[in-house]
Amino acid sequence: MNRIILSLLLLPLLIFAQSSAIKALEQQQNRYQKQILLEKTKLDSLNRELNTILAQIDSLNEQNASKNDISDLQAKSLSISKNVVASQTQIKALNKKIESVNKKLFKRYSRQIDSLNRVLSTEKDAQKREQITRELKLLTQKRIAVSPALKQFSFDPRKLFAINLRATKDSLKRAIIKDYIRNAINEVDTTLMNLNLKKQELINMKRLQEKAASFMDEVSDNQLYTSLPLKRGATGSFDLSAQSSGSRSLDAAATIEQLLTDLPDFNSFINQSMVAGDASKLDSVLTRIDATGKILSAYRAYLLEKLNQ
Repeated sequence: MNRIILSLLLLPLLIFAQSSAIKALEQQQNRYQKQILLEKTKLDSLNRELNTILAQIDSLNEQNASKNDISDLQAKSLSISKNVVASQTQIKALNKKIESVNKKLFKRYSRQIDSLNRVLSTEKDAQKREQITRELKLLTQKRIAVSPALKQFSFDPRKLFAINLRATKDSLKRAIIKDYIRNAINEVDTTLMNLNLKKQELINMKRLQEKAASFMDEVSDNQLYTSLPLKRGATGSFDLSAQSSGSRSLDAAATIEQLLTDLPDFNSFINQSMVAGDASKLDSVLTRIDATGKILSAYRAYLLEKLNQ
């Protein structure tokens, strides 16, 4: 009881500390984004200059111009090409930095949301509850924007968040924006459907493993060989992949696997679980699938709200 009271007393301090850390990370994220914009502007300029020189070289070649004239332009194009490569490398490095910051922000947002939800659960004052609810909504939007689960979508969450249909009076523009949002929702729906299919396949794998383990406990090895066409793997454990129709799930769409960024080697992970018969690992994957599904469902709800503005 004392621990609960102490944690509630320390909660405002924790929220303040987390807010400061979030602000610092958001400023860092903003700096990197500005640097990328500047670098992309520079890269566009270099590419235009390079294309102009290459066009001049082609024109001189058609006119059978002297090699000296062409070689000067070729030397210039080579120098610009090196600058293009350097600029592209810089953009990649900045994107990696932003990705690292986004991962930290995702964790910070999640902790802050948890803390504010705890405060909301005990807050009695209506005005303060409304204020906390608004802050929670904003943090949820920010967390969705940096969520690793959204990296594979072709519709940028940040652009979608910036849309304000209420402020758009032109009917044609509203129709175009609404179509864009609908396409984003359809993409989320497709991913959620594939994610649920993957979840069901893993549940089937788990059930098969449990039935096989139960069956092997009841019969001797000799009976097992005559009853089931099982084969032994290199480690001596039974390989059920040959008779599991769910084994084709290991060839699931790469989009879904990449969506679960906490499991970078998703196929290998599932293969290991099947061979070793470790149901706890499948439980871990299923838990992460559920967590990803919740994020996507929250994102979909927000997009639907945006569409109905």
